[in-house]
Amino acid sequence: MQRRAPEAWRAGLREGAFTLIELLAVVAIFALMAALIVPNMGILQARALSSEAEQLANRIELARTRTIVTGKPHRVNIDLEQSSYQLEWLATDAGDGPEPDPRQKDAAAGTSTLSLAPPRAEAASFRPLPGLYGATRWLEDGIYFAKVETDQGETLDGKTSIEFENDGTTDGATIVLENDDGAAILVEVAPLADAVRVFDAES
Repeated sequence: MQRRAPEAWRAGLREGAFTLIELLAVVAIFALMAALIVPNMGILQARALSSEAEQLANRIELARTRTIVTGKPHRVNIDLEQSSYQLEWLATDAGDGPEPDPRQKDAAAGTSTLSLAPPRAEAASFRPLPGLYGATRWLEDGIYFAKVETDQGETLDGKTSIEFENDGTTDGATIVLENDDGAAILVEVAPLADAVRVFDAES
């Protein structure tokens, strides 16, 4: 068996290994990439938090506007544990108003006598808005409801709602959204004015 000379062994080792300069260059590249990526991730998370707060504020304003236009109470249900919310309004199964009494239809056609009993009215209850606005919306990953403050106190978990009366008034509330970095944004619902403010918790 032929043995390699020490000089040939050292040459082969140099060809297959990294030099100290090459290792330092790789470390410098990774450090530069981290310096560029990490701050941008923080900016993206802050933008996502702000976007979620704005969308929630828009839904709350929509609930108040629809309340005033339709004259029917609306509410925004907030599930703090599921990090979700949904718009609902006070409506019947038919969606708006009681169904006509079929006996009166027959009477109009002349097939039976006219009943003097009042029409049957369906019990109204809160139901999701029709279409996409009534669908449950979940906050993005890493964003959650920290608490909801109302005149009745703070809600830290479970479910709560912001309800608008027929004229668009409400008790008022402050909704706190946070992300995993600890940044917080407040969504403030005014009791009377038709405005919802969004601002940074530190401002």
